[in-house]
Amino acid sequence: MPAVPFSQQVVQLKFEHVSLEASQQAPDLKTAKKCVVQLQELVFLELSKAISDRLISSVNYLRESVVGTLKRCLERLEESVHGVWVYVSLSWSGL
Repeated sequence: MPAVPFSQQVVQLKFEHVSLEASQQAPDLKTAKKCVVQLQELVFLELSKAISDRLISSVNYLRESVVGTLKRCLERLEESVHGVWVYVSLSWSGL
């Protein structure tokens, strides 16, 4: 299911415990504060989702990078150890 754009989420937001009258009159301060708090909660929720998605993506990238580096290091170490064993076996055979 595609993500709903944030602007559309704001438009569709149903304010809880707030009665906005159709009288075109500005809401009182208490009502306005309730609306602001609910809008802030929506913004913080979306922000936290975006941050967590980016953080997870960064961690996955770092994990793949570290695993790749470790794999290359182990391969080179194995090549070095193999070279040492070849040298030792040649040295022993020459005695």
